[in-house]
Amino acid sequence: MIVLVNQDDGPRSITLRYFVPGHTHMAADGVQGNIEKAIRRKKNVYDMQDMSEVMSKSSSNVTVVDMNISDFREWPNLCKSRSNRNRIPLFKHIAEAKFVKGEKKLFYKTRFTEEHHECDLLTAKAKQGKLAVPSSKNSNRGLQAVKKGKIIKDLVPLMPASRRQFWQDLPQSTDSIDLLGSIGDM
Repeated sequence: MIVLVNQDDGPRSITLRYFVPGHTHMAADGVQGNIEKAIRRKKNVYDMQDMSEVMSKSSSNVTVVDMNISDFREWPNLCKSRSNRNRIPLFKHIAEAKFVKGEKKLFYKTRFTEEHHECDLLTAKAKQGKLAVPSSKNSNRGLQAVKKGKIIKDLVPLMPASRRQFWQDLPQSTDSIDLLGSIGDM
């Protein structure tokens, strides 16, 4: 958000307000419930085409937007690591985050009724240079050959022949990390 707000054509500020856990209901909750019901009715969702179809049929007010690789960007991590010395707050404690043009700081509240606190979030190198929006991605991240092989060996034979191509065409990469294996590290 610090990068986006500080672009020449960026807004004067960006404010994110987070809901209090357990005390909120959003329209998105109802949409998600309808999608879950549609998945249960379909029983088997084999690929992204099936998922897109299920989502668009889940409700008359849902529009599915299929995204392309160029819709994504490789954002570098410009933030300092959290430590006792730099006092970067945990996201779970933030009620409001605000980013202001001309500032390279996070302004935050832990309760909506208090004043903003300031947090120096960026690394020294990020603060010195011009903060640029990264280019669009031009290649898929892919998955490791071992992971793809396991999917093709264990899951693809359980699918109708007409639904297998998506999985066989998945790009491979020796550099990609297993996102399911890294969940505990987050």
